[in-house]
Amino acid sequence: MNQPVRLEANTGNRIFYFTVDKLTENEVSIMMYNASYTFIRTGASWTNHVLNKFIMAQHLINEVVAVAQKAQ
Repeated sequence: MNQPVRLEANTGNRIFYFTVDKLTENEVSIMMYNASYTFIRTGASWTNHVLNKFIMAQHLINEVVAVAQKAQ
């Protein structure tokens, strides 16, 4: 059984580790520190899905999506 690849998003002096559950052209779903996040494309940017339990800051969403797309 394959383990998900752990990726890291760097924002200034912090590193956030996450795994990608789903990656499509208009949706990215990740698991970060036992919390699930889904981001949707709205025009040229990405935003938190309305059903997310927690809201992620925009600068971290941008970094997470960029890292996930690069790792694809």
